[in-house]
Amino acid sequence: MMFGEIKGLKRQKVDLIKLKEMAARNETVPAVEELDQVAGGGTKHAYFDNDKKLLINYLKRFIECNDDYNFSFYPYLGVIKKEHWERLVIYHLDHHFNQFSR
Repeated sequence: MMFGEIKGLKRQKVDLIKLKEMAARNETVPAVEELDQVAGGGTKHAYFDNDKKLLINYLKRFIECNDDYNFSFYPYLGVIKKEHWERLVIYHLDHHFNQFSR
């Protein structure tokens, strides 16, 4: 998403205060419809091994980006800087690592 590889994403109207409060309470922030597995846009479980490889490649690519790299927009927040993408990546990965450890 951060490199613009997911087509059709739209800016979402959300209550940013509510999202921040949810994140602070470690609650799940809902996925945008285009990426939601339940809504049909997310990756199917059958491709998990491939997704792990893709994730590693995206993380390597992200790390190599300069701080002023022109990232794609985030559906809830619009255009954000690398430091904010980094916080989102950490938050998202932490969510899934905790999810899988249950």
